[in-house]
Amino acid sequence: MQLKYARPTEVVPVLQPFAKIPNSILPIETSQILVIRDYAENVKRMLELIKQIDINIPSEIISEVIPIKYALASDIASVLSSLTTGGGGGVAGGPAASRGTRGPSVTGRSGVGGIGSRGGIGAYGSGTLTPGMPGQPGAPVGANPNQPQGSSFTQRLQNIVNKAASGGEFQIIGEAKIIPDERTNSLLIFASKQDLAAIKDIVAKLDVVLAQVLIEAIIMEVSLDDSRDLGISYLQHPKGGGYFNGVGGINNTPFLSDSNFSSGTNGVASLASGFSYLAHFGNDFDATATAIAQDSTINVLSRPRIQTSHAVQADLFIGDTVPYVTGTYFNGISSGASSQYQQLQVGITLSVLPLINPEGLVVMDISQNIEQLGTPTLIDGNQVPTTTKRSASAKVAVKDRETIILGGFISSTKSKAKSGVPFLKDIPVLGYLFRSTSDSNKRVELIVLMRPTVLPTPEAAALQATIEQDKLPGVKKAEAEYQADETKRLKQAEKDTLKP
Repeated sequence: MQLKYARPTEVVPVLQPFAKIPNSILPIETSQILVIRDYAENVKRMLELIKQIDINIPSEIISEVIPIKYALASDIASVLSSLTTGGGGGVAGGPAASRGTRGPSVTGRSGVGGIGSRGGIGAYGSGTLTPGMPGQPGAPVGANPNQPQGSSFTQRLQNIVNKAASGGEFQIIGEAKIIPDERTNSLLIFASKQDLAAIKDIVAKLDVVLAQVLIEAIIMEVSLDDSRDLGISYLQHPKGGGYFNGVGGINNTPFLSDSNFSSGTNGVASLASGFSYLAHFGNDFDATATAIAQDSTINVLSRPRIQTSHAVQADLFIGDTVPYVTGTYFNGISSGASSQYQQLQVGITLSVLPLINPEGLVVMDISQNIEQLGTPTLIDGNQVPTTTKRSASAKVAVKDRETIILGGFISSTKSKAKSGVPFLKDIPVLGYLFRSTSDSNKRVELIVLMRPTVLPTPEAAALQATIEQDKLPGVKKAEAEYQADETKRLKQAEKDTLKP
């Protein structure tokens, strides 16, 4: 008997109960033949049974390609693979394919030849599906070296799976093979009809447009400086001859000289703002009077804005880089010293990880640094910059388009000083001639406000971009000038092309 589909060794145990003569059924595996030697009635029954056994059973495994529109196919594949019992899939279409796992093997003659260890498709046939052996040791399922491992999307979905599986064995999909293709950003699925329907349902729920959010930060710093300095100084020039010689003075303020005054167009450049006067009484006596008052207000306003998607961290830096010397080296005996330096970033750094729930509540993990240059310090002959740093880190929840305060800072310094000639400086009214007074009141206020705006669709994001552009008249003017210049160039190019 020539078998077509079944293996002779698998058929023998089924026919053996019908045989009356010992060793009457001989299988020949290489030629797919059964030799049967028995009574005619028994042989007839065996042949009838073989017709029922030796048939072509269509494979339950079907394949389908599911295109991914919004997410990364490798991220979704890694999550789906953890829900299957047949192991995960490799990555097709790139160098990462060799990092996958070997696909399931099957007992049977016919089947679909697979990629094997290079992507993870095994051989499928008419027999029983069994899990294959893993490929490279330690290679993560669906690993992609070009994609950072443990992205926020994958982590969130994996956490959901782990929580659901913590109570025991957790299985949604049976033995299925899921292979992400980076080139087309699609999933190649080998699974049964029932599992394929479950996979499609999960992919449809995961592959959606993520809401975006526009995060606006307002950083305001107000510096108030109110100070006043009053003082009078005297200087007696030395006298020569006579019985007594002497020189003296009362210095309550910085003493002035003729070189402090000039007749330039811009006035006196070496004097402080305020009243300064120098009087000479012959060559014997000089007097200096100064009265300086300062009242300044400095407002520093910065409004960094950044737009990102749900569960995607956004980083923004606005500032400058400042070089500072870190060391000195010598190229040789005859050459001089050279300095080593590094670049120091000074400015505003904003890092935000937003999570948007269906009700429009935005949970933000915020980290912000504000650095400003201070007075440089001289170290070993090199000017080393100093910075004033203010940082804040917080995790806050706020509704759409509502403002929260991230941090605030208030610094206030007051000082009063009086100096002069003892006893004389304390005389009412007359004491002003023998003393100097200074009053200083400095106050610095800093506040950081943040406001998220949820953009649920790409159309809303495009509309918000237009609104933000309308708030920048300088940018609109520059864009209009650029478009006008481009139009002019195109017209000129058309004229040059039409010339013979």
